[in-house]
Amino acid sequence: MTNHCISTHPHSPFVSRLVVQRTEPGLRRTLVGSTLTNARTGGPGMNGKRVPRS
Repeated sequence: MTNHCISTHPHSPFVSRLVVQRTEPGLRRTLVGSTLTNARTGGPGMNGKRVPRS
């Protein structure tokens, strides 16, 4: 029930923008809106890149 409320409530960030995550061994890729972030496990911080809209 909580998942449904969070994903459909009008004030939820998931309703107004794209949110995608992909997890690979040692790496998590996150796309929020037009910003792509790669986070490495046990490595230094994260880096973000703007993704051009088509």
